[in-house]
Amino acid sequence: QPGRYNYCLFKRKVLMLYEGVSAKIVDAVIQTTEGRCELFKKFYGIQPIQIMNKPLSKLNDDGITDISTYLDEDKTTVGYVGSVLPNRGLEIMAEVATKFPKVQFVILGYAKGKWAQSFIDANRERITLIPPVPPTEITSVLERFDIGISLIQNTGLSYFYSCPTKVFELIASGTPQIASDFPEIRKLVKENNGHPVGEVIDPSNPQQLKQSLERLLSSNTLYEEYKKNCVKIRHMCLWESEEKKLLNLVELVLK
Repeated sequence: QPGRYNYCLFKRKVLMLYEGVSAKIVDAVIQTTEGRCELFKKFYGIQPIQIMNKPLSKLNDDGITDISTYLDEDKTTVGYVGSVLPNRGLEIMAEVATKFPKVQFVILGYAKGKWAQSFIDANRERITLIPPVPPTEITSVLERFDIGISLIQNTGLSYFYSCPTKVFELIASGTPQIASDFPEIRKLVKENNGHPVGEVIDPSNPQQLKQSLERLLSSNTLYEEYKKNCVKIRHMCLWESEEKKLLNLVELVLK
């Protein structure tokens, strides 16, 4: 659309101006990754506190939601957790799903809005939608997944330097994953001091997703290595490791 780019650029500049002014009048700024902290300091000259979006580990007293009725026990389960939204790699997952008839592809989360409903309607034969569960149950429910998918798209610096909660949730549940090859995600999924927990790929490339799935489905050795590494670093991926940072920050601000 003529003029749309200029409009979006103007809107972005206004939002950045608002963000910069706001950052200077608050007592502290929180960002979720090292990359985002560096960008914020570069743009505004303010050093944020890094507190990552990690999942809760405690279970509800009522127990864990049973998702068995949605799963085909004769098939390997490959799943995405989160809301059905654009720029999450769901279109890529749906495209690749047709190549794996012995695999059940699932989404655990909300499907609200026109785009979400349209996507689900168009892919009912390829993807099973499972209703969301409480946050305190996520890691336990995800243990039913064999492979997780977290393919956030590179639509801006915020996404490029993000490390979505679902990445931590999959590790905490012991589930090997295929995730976007972005700096912060790569640190956690592929590097991790020699303890990789999955594959990282170009999230816009369906061929790379297909190849990674084929590797995980054909190699028990590789798959089991990723599972064991999930267990080794699980303690790093739960909210308890970030909670103290937030409490210390609140205490400091209230003094």
